[in-house]
Amino acid sequence: MWLRQIKIGSRLITAFGLLGLVLLLQGLMSLQTMSSMRVSSEEIEKNTLPTLVTLSSINLNVMRARVFTFRLLLADSAAERDKGLETLRQIRENIKTDQKAGQPHECLKFVQLQPC
Repeated sequence: MWLRQIKIGSRLITAFGLLGLVLLLQGLMSLQTMSSMRVSSEEIEKNTLPTLVTLSSINLNVMRARVFTFRLLLADSAAERDKGLETLRQIRENIKTDQKAGQPHECLKFVQLQPC
């Protein structure tokens, strides 16, 4: 075996050198991965999260509109109906505002608000 012919000091230097090279390569690969993760996290932070927040606000307002529409159907007096209609108008404005705030995002185009 030719490794036994090399002095122990040379073998140790070679082994530690190879380990150092492997460690350096692993560190460089980790830095590259971290860089790509940073780009992905910036994309999520700038585009995905604001879209999700806007969509959740729209969803909440649509659910509120459903509740107040049902209350409007069950209203006994004209005052209750007027109050319910005013609340629905406010909710409709909130939805329109949320739609305008999220306009650049493609996923908001499916939400359409039809006037009563």
